[in-house]
Amino acid sequence: MEYSQLSVPKLSRANRYIIGTLVGIFILDSILKSSAGMSITGLFGLVPVRFFGGHIYQMITYPLVSKGLLEVVFNAMIVWFIGSELETLWGRKKYLSFMASAIITAAVIYLFVSFFFLSGSPVYNFPLGGFAGVASALCVGYAILFPDKIFTFMLIFPMKAKYFCMILIGMQLYQGFFSPNGAQAWGHLGAILGGYLYMLVISHPATKNIIGGGGHQGRRKRTKLERSHLKIVKDDDKKDEDPPVYH
Repeated sequence: MEYSQLSVPKLSRANRYIIGTLVGIFILDSILKSSAGMSITGLFGLVPVRFFGGHIYQMITYPLVSKGLLEVVFNAMIVWFIGSELETLWGRKKYLSFMASAIITAAVIYLFVSFFFLSGSPVYNFPLGGFAGVASALCVGYAILFPDKIFTFMLIFPMKAKYFCMILIGMQLYQGFFSPNGAQAWGHLGAILGGYLYMLVISHPATKNIIGGGGHQGRRKRTKLERSHLKIVKDDDKKDEDPPVYH
């Protein structure tokens, strides 16, 4: 049986900066831990008790904090392989807006769950960090556009993207309900929801003309249309065999 494997796209400029930032902050955090015994996770990670104490910036900085080397490598591969294709398809503006929607929605849901259900537990002081939620949103967004593309689950089992994402969401739901750190899973589910809602918005007929077509192909088509000023004018006095007149 032949499988349509996920191709290796060229690393786009935006994703180059994203991966470089993730790796750079991880290296800096590792150096600080080994040399000074301190970590930037508590500063940049989304800690509910600190957020409600005034550290609002954590809602944006928390994805930059990674917990381990494998997490950095895995998320960087997702951003490269899947994110670069989505950026090429949508264009940089839409792609970054998709990411921003996933990041903010994940933060809101994580804070909501922590405040209303876990405010008396240690989780209320536990930081949400890492790019895993955004990586999950990228996978789901890609699966919506290309449901029959083949992913390799656990690097062993080939399966269609839509089934891969069903398993991914199911695992997050299980962790959300039954894991002691379930708030983290709800944050990742929030990222998936945010990305999905953004895709609904940009695909809605009422917003297509406002937001634009996106992507390199869409821009090329719009440029051709904008540069095309010629139109055919029919002259009733001319014979049918005469060539049309252009203005």
